[in-house]
Amino acid sequence: MTSVIVVGGGPVGLMLALFLDYYDVPCTVLDAEPSTSDMPRGNTHNARTMEHYRRLGVADEIRALGLPADHPTDVAYFTRYGGAELARLRMSSANGVRRAVREAPDDHQTPEPLHRANQMYVERLLLARARTRSNITLRYGTRVSGIWQDGSGVSVHADRGTGRARYVVGCDGGQSVVRAGIGARYVGSGALDQEVLGRQATATHLRIPALYPDFLGSRRAWSYWALGGWADDQPDHA
Repeated sequence: MTSVIVVGGGPVGLMLALFLDYYDVPCTVLDAEPSTSDMPRGNTHNARTMEHYRRLGVADEIRALGLPADHPTDVAYFTRYGGAELARLRMSSANGVRRAVREAPDDHQTPEPLHRANQMYVERLLLARARTRSNITLRYGTRVSGIWQDGSGVSVHADRGTGRARYVVGCDGGQSVVRAGIGARYVGSGALDQEVLGRQATATHLRIPALYPDFLGSRRAWSYWALGGWADDQPDHA
């Protein structure tokens, strides 16, 4: 019987597994997907998250992911993707953040400032790290259907059989089987379609490498918002 079964092999589950390994606690990670996601998801790793990466010795590797080091992380607003720029919230590039940390006084309270890197890249790095740790057993492609606790531990029922552990941790997201198994209610919006800035929004992932040097130029940003729909009562796009 393993010490801990972690249900969910996304960034939270992988980080938990790595910290358990840090304290020499064996664990098994179960996830329904065959591997980590290859689609864009979250992009922001706040200061506290970066400090956790630092404790595990991967903060520098995380900072090497994402946009080019000199690319600003601005949030920019346009009439259309190729239209006029309306406004811009200016934020530092990765190089700018590193420079600010070097020049900060010794009592500066944020040694690991926020970093922008897409979750799909960070998950791959965390998974690669987890694969090197003997305390971590990875079982991707294993769908958990339920859990049952008794006086000696917890049973985890999955499509590949039943496992036992002293503890089970639910890192399996909004549709958590673990949360349902312990009777914890989910509070909040459960729909995929949600309003942003008071309107319906669509997130678009574009892969157009040729546009990067020629089209973007001074328009470079981390987040682009096209707000033309406000004028003609059509859905906005972000």
